[in-house]
Amino acid sequence: MPLHEKVWVLAKSLWLFVFYKFFHVMGKGDSWSAEKRDDVVVSLTTYGRRLSSVHLTVYSLLRQSVCPSSIYLWLYQGDIPKEGLPAALKALEKKGLTIRIVGENLRSYKKIVHTFELAETRGCRFVVTADDDVYYPKWWLERLLEKAESNPDFVWCYRGHIIEFVGNGELKPYREWALADRQRVCGNNLLPVGVSGVCYPIESLKGVNDRDRFLSLAPTADDLWLKCVTTSNGYSARLVKDQSVHFVPVVTSLRPPEKGLEKVNVLEDGNTRTLSLLMRHFGFGSEDFV
Repeated sequence: MPLHEKVWVLAKSLWLFVFYKFFHVMGKGDSWSAEKRDDVVVSLTTYGRRLSSVHLTVYSLLRQSVCPSSIYLWLYQGDIPKEGLPAALKALEKKGLTIRIVGENLRSYKKIVHTFELAETRGCRFVVTADDDVYYPKWWLERLLEKAESNPDFVWCYRGHIIEFVGNGELKPYREWALADRQRVCGNNLLPVGVSGVCYPIESLKGVNDRDRFLSLAPTADDLWLKCVTTSNGYSARLVKDQSVHFVPVVTSLRPPEKGLEKVNVLEDGNTRTLSLLMRHFGFGSEDFV
């Protein structure tokens, strides 16, 4: 990213940090007076140091122009600090956030597996996932749902990569996959990336909660597991906008990251190996992703 773009992102992140901190101090943030959709749930999870800043993301979710029936934040019991949850986060339970603490550590899968099981019993049509360190603009959910309503046979996302193969049908290394735009997307070649949000029709997620399978095949690659599950259910993906979008990150997430997963999944090509393994498990060939 060019230096001027990095400066713009930092400035916007700092402005939004101040904006939402003001909401917190003033006791604001509740926008549930907006149109409410009883057939939609929004879900996210967090852990570690992000627990102290996830309330900023939740504030942005509470200010949407269209509101879901529920916003769930899933936390693993072992990630809760001895002193308990941050007060700023607990305060949002009165404004519409539902915090669920679970005993099984499913890592990033918490936000999709538990929500799918809950939404299925409640008859929800769509499960929308969000990341824990991004500010979502006020129109974020409304535009996702507009696309999902008009084209319900697709998974909809704001950001993704193009799944690419070499001539013999072997996967290109994940780090060489192009960032998606509408001109590149065709058939089933779009891999949604969860950071900017993804809207899943409930029928597309059948089988997503097969814990034995995803923990053994893709324990750190939920995006790839979700792609294969939705493909097996007959769903491909599409972008909401013409270009992939990365929404403004929470400023605290701009600190030097913990490189473990990035090192394994990207730099050491773990994502390529994982998708190859998943393709064999599901019986997919390269033709299923083009």
